[in-house]
This record gives sequence, C-alpha cells and structure tokens, in this order.
Amino acid sequence: MRSTTAPPAADRRLWEIDALRGPMLLLMTATHIPTRWSDPLGQPFGFVSAAEGFVLLSGFMAGTVYARKQLRAGDDAMRDAGALWLAAQFGAGRALYDAVVASAGLPVPRTQSGAFEWLAWQFLWIIGLWIGAERAAGRPVQPVPFESWAVAAAVVIALVHLVWRQAVGQAPFGTGESLNLLYDKWRLGPLRLIGLFALIVVTWHFGGRWARRAPRPRALELLGRQSLPVFCAHVLLAALVLALLGPIDAQRPWLIDSALLSACVAILFAVALSCERADREAARAKQRLKALRDRRRGAKGPARPPPAATADAPQSPAAKAHNPCG
Repeated sequence: MRSTTAPPAADRRLWEIDALRGPMLLLMTATHIPTRWSDPLGQPFGFVSAAEGFVLLSGFMAGTVYARKQLRAGDDAMRDAGALWLAAQFGAGRALYDAVVASAGLPVPRTQSGAFEWLAWQFLWIIGLWIGAERAAGRPVQPVPFESWAVAAAVVIALVHLVWRQAVGQAPFGTGESLNLLYDKWRLGPLRLIGLFALIVVTWHFGGRWARRAPRPRALELLGRQSLPVFCAHVLLAALVLALLGPIDAQRPWLIDSALLSACVAILFAVALSCERADREAARAKQRLKALRDRRRGAKGPARPPPAATADAPQSPAAKAHNPCG
C-alpha cells in the first residue's frame, strides 16, 4: 500500500520560495537587458533590488541542502561539499578568471567584472544560510509574531520607499552623492538595509495569508526551481544583447525594446523547461537503476547468516580470547 505519511518539513520543497525567486529572476533580467524598461523595472518596490532577495533565498536554500547533507551523511561529506567554497576564499576564483582571460585574450580586468562588495553581501548570504540550516536541523526560525507596532512601522517604511522610488527614480537624493551612499546598492548602505528588512517583515507577516488564498504561480515556480541555469542564461543574454546592440538607446522604438525583452524572457522559460525535462529523465533513470539493483539482489536470494560455531569447529584466536571457557 502506498504510504500517505507526509515527508518531514525539512524534506519538503517549499514552493513559496521558488515562487519568490521566479519574479526576482524576471526583474533582474528586465534590469540587465539594455532596454527602455531597465530603469522603471529596476528596484520597483523601493530602493531595494531583486538581488538582495535572491541572495537571501539562495543562502536559505544552500543552508537547507548542505545542513541536511551534513545531518544525513556526516561531517566528512559536508567538508567535501564545502571544498569549492573554501578554495574560492584562497583565490581559486581569481586564478580561474586570470586563466580564462589569458587564454581567450579578454580585455576586461577583474575589477570591472562586478561591482558588488562581497564582504557586505556576505551578510545577507550568512543570514540566509543560518535560517536554512536551522530549518534543516528541525529548528525552523519561527519568531514570536511581530508586534503590531513593528508591522505597522514596516508597512509605513515600505510604502514611503515605494512612493519615493517611483517619484524620484532610482537615486533617492538626486545628485547628492554623499546621501545616496546611505542607499548604495553595491555596499548595502544602512538605509537600504532598513528598507529591505521592512519588506521582509511585511512579507513574513502577510505572505502566508497571500499564499493560502492566491492560486499557485506555476510558471514562476518553474523559474525558481531552475534558478541556477536560468540565472546563468540571463547573464549570457544580457552580455549578448549588450555586445550586439550596445547600451540603452532612448531613440530605439519601444516596440523593438518590448519585443527584445519578451524574447529574452521566452528563452529563459525555454531553458527552465528543458532543464526540468532533463531533471525528470535523470530521476527516472535513477529509479530504473534502483529497481534493477533490487531485482538482482532479490534473484540472489536473501543473504545467509554465517554458520554457528560448533564444538568441533576450530575457533579463531580472537574468538578464543573472548571465550571464558577456553
């Protein structure tokens, strides 16, 4: 009979996480593809981008997966799975980048390959790792429900930033560079973090109710489940469009920009669908291999227990040592 017992909470995939990562991937794509839609769709909910949420959720998933691996397979397996990260801390990434540049002749220096301050963004990654690891260990981070004043303050902060962003654009203080640093994306400025945590409180408080009432966004879940290949595909698409068409061109017809962005989104869904199909085939192949092994094991019959020692059978020295009768 088929078991109806639900898997442990730490073993169930959270479709809500996938459904959140899906729109974040779409927002990052709209921001990075150089079209007229990049600015209005960049940081649409305030002075917080999809990157912050994506890093937090990715850290959460990594913490869940690797902590579960440690709990099931032990510390040795966990150390092997963290070897790549450790190598990166000692310059493996820099060495790989230098080797690719030297072999391909790319004129892009490493300092121009990204603007994020990794020490600042590690803060969000560690928070996500902590929440995921606690969940995998059976200790989900379930704080006492937020006080009403905290929820009200978070709603006010989120609404103020939403209206402010839509009114003035992505630079909160215009040309005031010193003040804009308080919302700086690359260094995760302090006021930016306040806005981010306000959105987290609002999402945490109201998200469960929304998820229970709203229909599940299957298409967004698909993107979220295949977030790694989709993310890589969006980076390649952004680089390709930038190389072929150049930066944002205000003179380019909006119809072309819309068609270009729509085509890129369609490609991302195609990548997600192909990866989903490949995952299913891999799962079926794994099940067939397991069934074949089970049949072979069954054909050989149950394993026979070792024969019991008799009085006439010679005993090994180890057995004699443990036999008080000699």
